[in-house]
Amino acid sequence: MLARPLALLRVARPAISVRFYTASSSEYRFPRPWKKSYPAVQPDNQAIVDALVEHRKSEYFSERHSQSKLKALTSAINLLSKYPHAITTLADVATVPKLHTLARNLIVPLLSVTGQHRSSAPQEEIREQLQESQEQLDVYQKYANRFAVVHGLGERTVAELIRAGCTSVEQLVNDPKYLDMLGPLQRNNALWAVHSVHPVTRPHVEVMVEFMRETLGSAWEVIPTGEYRRGLEEFSEASFVFCHPTLMAIPLPDIPVKAQAARGVVSAKAGVSQKCWHDSDKKASSDYVLKPLQDRGVLADIISKGPGYWRGMALIPAKDANGRWDTRLKRSQAIEKREGTFRKVRIQFASTKSRGAALLWTTGDVGYLRHLAIIASKQNLLFNAWGLWRFRPSADEDGAEVSSKVAMKGHWELLPSETEEQILQELGEEWIEPERRNFLNI
Repeated sequence: MLARPLALLRVARPAISVRFYTASSSEYRFPRPWKKSYPAVQPDNQAIVDALVEHRKSEYFSERHSQSKLKALTSAINLLSKYPHAITTLADVATVPKLHTLARNLIVPLLSVTGQHRSSAPQEEIREQLQESQEQLDVYQKYANRFAVVHGLGERTVAELIRAGCTSVEQLVNDPKYLDMLGPLQRNNALWAVHSVHPVTRPHVEVMVEFMRETLGSAWEVIPTGEYRRGLEEFSEASFVFCHPTLMAIPLPDIPVKAQAARGVVSAKAGVSQKCWHDSDKKASSDYVLKPLQDRGVLADIISKGPGYWRGMALIPAKDANGRWDTRLKRSQAIEKREGTFRKVRIQFASTKSRGAALLWTTGDVGYLRHLAIIASKQNLLFNAWGLWRFRPSADEDGAEVSSKVAMKGHWELLPSETEEQILQELGEEWIEPERRNFLNI
């Protein structure tokens, strides 16, 4: 018999991210290039390591890749390449310490493909367990994508819901038994998710832009971005850039660290830490944008917020037969009862100096943004949602030996980023119309 039955192995959640932006600071961060090869200490494990490397490569270049999945695969590859024992049976897979569930379930079917079933257990028993595991995986993959619209549901929670018999968001919301399995924040997001399953359309965005401009006044520039700007008819989230001359604070990137790398390159995180949120204009964005839109009954509830952005549910305002907006009372009552047309909204706040970077960043798509980030990195620059940056090291850093991971001394310089053209010109890239910004047109 196997040391641990296969039924104990959890079925990993497939990549189901439906949007490029997330709630954490990693949303402004691109994965660093990985090593081309990972020689395994135990030769019998080389085929498994190579298969995980290929799977990670495929995930990285997918249009809607999952950062958590990439991180899990990288951790598993590093672990298994240094693992001293041969993985030849299902029991071996179960006993590898600190191996992510995702990697476990990718390895299990691989054992039969590579012919590494040298186990004392009967082959028929192993075959039945593999079939049972595959059936569980098929059931999970069939229903897991339906829960992608519920923000904050992790792999374990989704798996528990499916095992309990919940197969849709509607079933989750309408059955108290399933809602009791969620935390308070997850429960609130699930109630809003009933509206998230419906796509945002171009008329929805245009109505919201008109209402927001009337509410905030002419001083605020409200620009629809995302899939709307790329010409799509339907999409999962409405994205806007809010720009105002008084928004002066621009969050600075992390200070880069020295790191031993090829050709002594000094690497830097392509992002910012959460503390930069405290350096940005939270009061201006809250008092002059979010609060007025909430008071007028448009912004219904928050899902997440971070450095310079806000994401939540919004009520699509409507007009009466005379062309006038519905009353504030009517909209407030609709929000309280969750009745009406609600859609997911993301608002990015931008200084005038970083307007071009915000437009590029929020328009996408992810393949085009990754291309720009790589081009910037090759020129020792950093591209993020707030601009194109160059790090200026202090005089005592010049010629310093690159040997340890310590923070460098110096400062970031913001290059011209007021327009998209300025950034593309600095990077040596040609102008591409927003409708054609995808990996195929790079």
